[in-house]
Amino acid sequence: MTLRPTQIPEMHQEINKPIFVVGSPRSGTSILTWCLGQHPNMFPLPESNWMGEFAVNIASSYQIGSARDNRTILSAMDISRAEFFANFGHAINHLILGHRKHLERKRDLEGTLNRKHSASERKTRWVDGTPEYSLHIHGLRNLFPQALFIHIVRDVESVVRSMLNFHRVAGTQLVRNEEQAYKYWLRMVDACLKAEQSYGPRVIYRLQYAALIDNPEAAIRSLLDFVGEPYSTKCLAPLAQRINSSNVPVDFKSEDPATDPKLVETARRLYAEIQQTPQPAEGSPAVADQLEAAFQEPYLQTTRLQQELSEQITKVEHYSAEIRQYKLQLVRQEQHYTAEIDEYKLQLARQERHYVAETEEYKSQLTRQERHYVAETEEYKSQLTRQEQHYTGEIDVLKSQVARQEQHYTGEIDVLKSQVARQEQHYTGEIEKYKSRIDSLHKQLRDLSTKLSRLLDNVENAAERLANSRRWKLANIGAVIKAKLSRGKVPIGYEPLDKVVAAYSRWRSSHPEIGKLDEEISAPESQAIPETPAIGPKKSQSPSHPGNGNSETTRAAKVSGTSP
Repeated sequence: MTLRPTQIPEMHQEINKPIFVVGSPRSGTSILTWCLGQHPNMFPLPESNWMGEFAVNIASSYQIGSARDNRTILSAMDISRAEFFANFGHAINHLILGHRKHLERKRDLEGTLNRKHSASERKTRWVDGTPEYSLHIHGLRNLFPQALFIHIVRDVESVVRSMLNFHRVAGTQLVRNEEQAYKYWLRMVDACLKAEQSYGPRVIYRLQYAALIDNPEAAIRSLLDFVGEPYSTKCLAPLAQRINSSNVPVDFKSEDPATDPKLVETARRLYAEIQQTPQPAEGSPAVADQLEAAFQEPYLQTTRLQQELSEQITKVEHYSAEIRQYKLQLVRQEQHYTAEIDEYKLQLARQERHYVAETEEYKSQLTRQERHYVAETEEYKSQLTRQEQHYTGEIDVLKSQVARQEQHYTGEIDVLKSQVARQEQHYTGEIEKYKSRIDSLHKQLRDLSTKLSRLLDNVENAAERLANSRRWKLANIGAVIKAKLSRGKVPIGYEPLDKVVAAYSRWRSSHPEIGKLDEEISAPESQAIPETPAIGPKKSQSPSHPGNGNSETTRAAKVSGTSP
């Protein structure tokens, strides 16, 4: 490979005003870079990603080269920080412009964008759309003092949805989850907003993504006015097709319950403020100082780390001296312990010989004991064999005795079974005889009870007719007068007959089994018993009826003088 010398005068005559499109990833940085790159005086660069860290390294290098005033080369040669940065920026600009034809030849645009220009067209400016440069605007401004920045802003929810579906384009995940996407958007947008406050609208221009989509011609015109280039319709060509789109499904929802709601609210509130608050009209020196301090922080951190490293090296040297001292002590201790170990080895050898002799003695004793116990074991085995034979004979004798007894008792059991069967037949006959006799007695008792009930009913009816007859009343005028004086409380009746009925009622009440027997008799025969014909005319009908189970109660009530 042949190195061509760089022509410095030509390099400094070139225009060094690159344009950086910054903002959160998935906010339209790629499509806007392609739009501006179609301008006749500008061409697009792929996302470079190296210039931001390169600016940080240049700052660290300058600090090292000027840290000790005239004892360091940069301070001794009066090379200022701005000149140091600018020369590197001019070199980068010269390399990019000089090698543009190689980039155009190797870049494959056939599948993404049809070029309307050729590599032979002279273009003096380039556009870089690396989103990560949102965090390095101050460093890039040091490299390229005339560089301009376009901050494109898209609503946070659309950006999060696009980030979560980035794998559909690149095949890899841009973020792990929804919360990381919100944090990514906040970090990038916050850095761009601080750059707006620091440099003002002459250096950084804020563009709403919605404005680029809704009214692309007006948006492109305003951007070209900002960068100082005439309007060209070629810049609208990339908007006719989707470039680097995440192809988010229509029904996709980014609602992860694990996402911090406060983080989501913070992002939404910031986007609302961006929409409602215009870009600052002037730059803020205070914010610029903050960005400079943040830009210097890596070098300061490196310096602190170098100091800590120097201190650690001093400690290491101290510890190395101590380690050497410890090594000497270890050598002396090793020699001492080696001698002791050799002495212990001799003692162990003597003890080993002693214990080996004792072990052999124990082995011989164990052998003799083993022979002795083996002989005793054989003797016990023979005794067990004899006892087994003896007890086996006794068991056989007992088995034969048990068999004979079993046969004897089996015979006796059969005899007893036959006796029980005969007795069962005998007593079964007797029980049947008693049952038939009891049934006959029950029948006789029912017949007698029926006849007695009928007789008493007839007696009761005769007594009632007698008490109501004129002859009886004339013969018993005293009883009639007594009944009238008591107003019906004392009945008119024939006292000897009433006594007979009352005595019968008392007997019945003292024998409840007779009442149960009456109920059994009256149930099946109540309809079969004919009514007794009346002897004479009746003046009143008794509430009870012959054959009714309550007749005895009625008779008892009449005898006692109470109503049933």
